[in-house]
Amino acid sequence: LLNAAPVGQRRLGLAGWVASELENDSAVRFCNVKQGYAKCSVIPIGEKALITDDPSIASVAQAEGLDVLQVSKNAVHLKGYDTGFIGGAASFAPYGGCNCILFCGNLDLHPDADAIRKFCNRYETEAISLSSTPLTDVGTIFLI
Repeated sequence: LLNAAPVGQRRLGLAGWVASELENDSAVRFCNVKQGYAKCSVIPIGEKALITDDPSIASVAQAEGLDVLQVSKNAVHLKGYDTGFIGGAASFAPYGGCNCILFCGNLDLHPDADAIRKFCNRYETEAISLSSTPLTDVGTIFLI
């Protein structure tokens, strides 16, 4: 389940790396990408847009008609690794009238912070930094 990136009525994922129910769900369109951990590489924004640091995901998403902001790789910290992924450092939170993206760390320390904020604003979504540290890939942020 966590390998698929939901964006509106689409699920981006690598065939065979996601639950078969997600690949075969007739209610959504499954879009095959080269990234096994697509969720880690994507921040969905609303129904028709996403932010990614993966060029192959960006290409598939654009071909699907999604609005895509491709950001720099190697700008997210992941303990024990050279780099983390932008999707693992954020969560889209459209709950209770709160259209926001929560970033695990300080978005302003990312080289594409201005572009990310402008892209979010285009979709009436606020980018919120949760701490003063560099963006950190925590896998994903679950809201409960």
